[in-house]
Amino acid sequence: MKHPKKDLWLAIALLVFGYLFLWIMGPQPQILDKPNLDEMTVEEFLKHTSVNINHATREELMELPGIGTALADAILEYREEHGPFTSWDELEAVPGLGPEKLDAIKIYLDTL
Repeated sequence: MKHPKKDLWLAIALLVFGYLFLWIMGPQPQILDKPNLDEMTVEEFLKHTSVNINHATREELMELPGIGTALADAILEYREEHGPFTSWDELEAVPGLGPEKLDAIKIYLDTL
């Protein structure tokens, strides 16, 4: 003779263990935004970090591609004379920092 309560508990136990098995052994989510620093070039690393143009030092500015000592000094001088940058257009007003160079470094800068 069958025992309905025993069968019910057995079915519940199988469902619980099956769920736990699938939960533990199932596919693990991958973190897509976490960069692998060991396999990165310097340029790739800089894309994952950002420079605040309104607080950057001369040395930090010179780490940006295409920014040498003269252009870093020009950015600092413009910032000292006019205050913090509030738009991309203001950055284009820096002598030597035209639209092409600005487009090349935008990915490395905090948004304004």
